[in-house]
Amino acid sequence: MLWFGGRLALRVIIGLTLFSSTVTLILTGLQLYAEFNRDVALLDRRLGEIRHGHARGLMTALWNDNTLLVHRRLEDILSLPNIVHAEIRRPDGELISMGRPPRERVVAHRISLIHGTESSARNVGTLTLTGSLDGVYGNLFDRIWIILGSNALKTLAVCVFLFFLVRFMVTRHLNRIARYMAEAASGDRFRLLSLERSPLVRDELSTVMDSVNDMRLKLKESHDSLRAREAALKTDVERLRATKRALEERGRRLERLAADHDEARERAVAESRGKTEFLARVSRELRTPLNAIVGFSEIISKEMFGSLRNETYLSHAIDIGKSGKHLLSIADDMLDLAKIEAGEAPLDEEDVAVADALEEAVAFILPNALEGALMIDCKADDNLPPLWADRRAVRRVLLNLLSNAVKFTHAGGKVAVRSALDVDGCLVVAVADNGAGIPEGEIETLLKPFGPAESGPRHDREGLGLGLPLSRSLMALHGGSLTVASDLGVGTTVTLRFPRERVARGVAGETLHKTARGPAG
Repeated sequence: MLWFGGRLALRVIIGLTLFSSTVTLILTGLQLYAEFNRDVALLDRRLGEIRHGHARGLMTALWNDNTLLVHRRLEDILSLPNIVHAEIRRPDGELISMGRPPRERVVAHRISLIHGTESSARNVGTLTLTGSLDGVYGNLFDRIWIILGSNALKTLAVCVFLFFLVRFMVTRHLNRIARYMAEAASGDRFRLLSLERSPLVRDELSTVMDSVNDMRLKLKESHDSLRAREAALKTDVERLRATKRALEERGRRLERLAADHDEARERAVAESRGKTEFLARVSRELRTPLNAIVGFSEIISKEMFGSLRNETYLSHAIDIGKSGKHLLSIADDMLDLAKIEAGEAPLDEEDVAVADALEEAVAFILPNALEGALMIDCKADDNLPPLWADRRAVRRVLLNLLSNAVKFTHAGGKVAVRSALDVDGCLVVAVADNGAGIPEGEIETLLKPFGPAESGPRHDREGLGLGLPLSRSLMALHGGSLTVASDLGVGTTVTLRFPRERVARGVAGETLHKTARGPAG
């Protein structure tokens, strides 16, 4: 950690040195390239000046055929800097050459020596001058070494200066921040970070110092909060342990209660099963003598074996037949309820025309209605789709509802029957009367087996009250429902609702408008 600042400063200096050296090399290369081109251009210009300064003297010496003067002129040319070779080729093929002709890195100029005027010009020879670039390259390499050396010394001095500058201004403060963070992580005493610098200086290090101090304060607050929460958590844990012990004790008590409940439920199921079996047995035992009583009463009332000669006997025989039939219907209801409760009442399903079933039920109950001076208004939609149901069960339900409506409606009253499809596609049948009605608190009692009202307008009527419970059970077997709505002195409406799954698909129905507390007009 102590060398952290030194390593960081060293990496920064190395990066800056590499960048600076690269830029310096590029700029130096461009500078040397420009100077090299300038020296080459200077040599080329010098050759051009020789052409203008010495060509005329050579041309005169050649015209006069003065070989000594020609050699002297060539020596003067070779004495010039970087001129290493000169030669003259005369028209007759004679070659005059001086100097050492180089093989590479040269600049050559060829000059035609013309004597005379334009009208009488004559070529007396061709002068070829060759300049060497060795001096130019030598100067270039010398400058390269000088520039590289001076740049190396300058870069080294700058690096050393930057190293100490960065270490003094940045890395020592970073070292202090790192030591402070290590101290904070180890959980030592709480203190805020301070850097050895002027408070007037505001830069990135000041921002870092402020951020570190803010973080330290928040960490302290969080640490204190965690300690408080830890203490509260310990209290909650003790409380939860006590609650757990209480819940375990309560769970053991509930297990004992559940065991007692299961035992009681099993006893209740056994008792219910025994009651159902008893009712079924009693119903079967009653049917045989009741059938005999009904049969013999019909024989007597019809005087099949001779006249009774006494109207009183005949009247009694008719009453015996009616009472027997009533007891027989009660036995049948008891037997059907017992079968349903025991799960032994399978449905014999088929397509049932609802309109026909309603007409049959109304026709069967019509004599009783006429006897009581009642009117039955039955409106069934002939376009209703067939119902997939048990025909006998549907007929039984309709007869029970119509029988109750006729039984509990006063003379001059009215019973209305309506059937339709509702918006959900369910088949709805409603039977409404304007009879005495049922108290609201007794409706649920009437829907239970053996639960007729103990008071009110219906308590003086005969029957065990099995019609509605049996009908409700038969509707449940079909997945439907039976509901009762009634007002005292206004009337009663019983509604049957068969699910759409039992109605033929693809048929649009109309909404059934319930009769408001009485028969439809």
